[in-house]
Amino acid sequence: MFTVDLDGFDQAIEAALNPNKIRTAARMALNEAARAGRTEASKAIRSHWNIAPSKVNKEVKNIKAATNGDLTAVISAEGRPISLAYFGAKQVTRVVSTRTGKRKVVRGTTVAIRPGLRISYPKAMMARMANGYFGVFMNQADFYNQGYKYHTPKRGRHRGERGRSKIVNMATISIRSMFRQDKVRTPTIKAIIAKWNERFGYHVSRMMDK
Repeated sequence: MFTVDLDGFDQAIEAALNPNKIRTAARMALNEAARAGRTEASKAIRSHWNIAPSKVNKEVKNIKAATNGDLTAVISAEGRPISLAYFGAKQVTRVVSTRTGKRKVVRGTTVAIRPGLRISYPKAMMARMANGYFGVFMNQADFYNQGYKYHTPKRGRHRGERGRSKIVNMATISIRSMFRQDKVRTPTIKAIIAKWNERFGYHVSRMMDK
């Protein structure tokens, strides 16, 4: 979450001839800066992760606009970890040769989490659960043997199977976590500052002319 406020602004406007107009100008510029920050955050997230604009914009929000009485604007991000099934998951099968000269079938799943890059997850499978949920899963033992420690194992049952098996529902981080990373935060802050510097003086001049 970003909170955009103006430290020391109250003291500054006390010396102004028209403090109410200055505060109004600041409120308008601050809200424009917050919107610019939200737009830049969405752009930065989509440049690093293969996520549709509609999904990012739904979870990155301006949840509080500045008012004349409270010159603070807030940008926040929500969301849960995103299933690998979202990223164009494809089931793949290939035949490989073993050291003994035998051939075996290896199955896995590929996904495009990053723009222009498809990653392979050997032994991962696409399946629909009994409750209708569709995702990418891996046997828990295989999952931890491959070192994917940042996912949470869950129990479930594939449609058509008998009994229960320990599987991992594979997912990436949430948009909220993406929003907190420096590669998103840094350009977002720069966009906020740039828009504020551009618009505050403009609104002050316009208000003083009234």
